[in-house]
Amino acid sequence: MHDPEMDRTTPTAAAGSREERVVIAGFLLVLIIPALALLAGFRPTDIEGGDPATLPTFDTTTVGDPATYAAVDRWVAESFPLRNVAARAYGAIDYGLLGGSPNPDVIVGRDGWLFTITELQPVCRFSAAEVLAGLDTVTSQLAAVGIELRLTVPPDKHVIYPERIVPGSGLGTSCADRSREALRAGMAARPQAAVEVWSRLEQAHAADPDRPLYFAQDTHWTPLGALVATKGLIESVAPGLWSEDQVPTDGFANYETDLSRLIGLPARERVPKLVIRPGVAVEEGTIDLGIDIDNARDVATFRVDMAAAAVEGRTLIVYDSFYGTNMRRIAPWFRDSVWVHQGDLTDHPSLVASLPAFDRIVVARVDRGVYDTDLAALLAPLIAAAGG
Repeated sequence: MHDPEMDRTTPTAAAGSREERVVIAGFLLVLIIPALALLAGFRPTDIEGGDPATLPTFDTTTVGDPATYAAVDRWVAESFPLRNVAARAYGAIDYGLLGGSPNPDVIVGRDGWLFTITELQPVCRFSAAEVLAGLDTVTSQLAAVGIELRLTVPPDKHVIYPERIVPGSGLGTSCADRSREALRAGMAARPQAAVEVWSRLEQAHAADPDRPLYFAQDTHWTPLGALVATKGLIESVAPGLWSEDQVPTDGFANYETDLSRLIGLPARERVPKLVIRPGVAVEEGTIDLGIDIDNARDVATFRVDMAAAAVEGRTLIVYDSFYGTNMRRIAPWFRDSVWVHQGDLTDHPSLVASLPAFDRIVVARVDRGVYDTDLAALLAPLIAAAGG
């Protein structure tokens, strides 16, 4: 029997119904507005990524500064409860559904691969001939004060995985692409000053295309890719030291990828976990510079136990993120190593006063960055300190 009371809606039920409709409408807006904007061709300048905003400090020196309130505005925007939902919605629609990128700094390749725009459109202040001329100059200057040099250039991802680039993406051949063969040949012709690793990585990829040498959704090579380059470096400075038995794998490890985060869809990739020189004791430390540096948290030091074979002497490694992300996989091969980020050496040349003397300098500069690096200027403070 029908009960008329069942047709009546209580105030509480009505309120609940209205709240549910508001939640549903809000959720749909989060999905529909990004979709409409993307279909119309709009791409936000930075939907996700970069340094997170922090609430500024208010005191007598900052309260009158417009930048303080701009920082507050950014903090409020980033603290909006639906920000992460919106970022993921943009990423899911633009990347997952439309095959585009919600971040103009990220280029979408084949099979879910992502590339940074700086890799495909780098800045080149120097030609290959000029880079090699700079290498010759600093090699000679360092040799005069008893220091050997090795320049190594980690290849960019698209060089080893050109099949992952989408043809017709609108990106022409970059200045780095045009200079690469000349630089490779020049480095190969200077084995006492340079380590050419493009060939090693190309051969490794050709031999086993499924072996992950670079992350699909990260800017960098994997530990497996770094291992190929590290072998080339160690064989250059200490022939006979390298042994494949000293780099076994132990299961798998998951790595957070930077480019996936930049499109609002944070992800992890699973690759074999390397164990570097098991049983070899490595002591870690830092050098107190007495100044604040910006690119790395500190200047790291590593020392390998004297009972183990290693590259003898003290090695300064001037690095960028390709070596930085693999620091603890490379350091165990060197008896005594000091690690200085190239950006910190560039920005704070006075830091060399706090560094010890060196027998060897390794400069590791990624493919897209080497044509924007003045080797003579970068190493001038170190050469001056050694000569003094």
